[in-house]
Amino acid sequence: MDSNLKQVEIYRAMSPSQRIQAACDLHDFAQERLIVHLKTLHPEKTDEEILVEAAKRFLNESAGVLRKSPGCAKSS
Repeated sequence: MDSNLKQVEIYRAMSPSQRIQAACDLHDFAQERLIVHLKTLHPEKTDEEILVEAAKRFLNESAGVLRKSPGCAKSS
């Protein structure tokens, strides 16, 4: 069986709360890996600077969507 199909089968067998937990776990893993990567690239930066950079990278796409949304723009 194709591994992607097996993965879909596993997710379908999960309850909604289990799928949400799996998504949260994957997000946490990705964030941890990014922080380790950034620390390797920028050993001179403080932990706070690394966390700010990681947050910017995780939020960049959604922040761009918010800036472009007419409902979020302030009227002058």
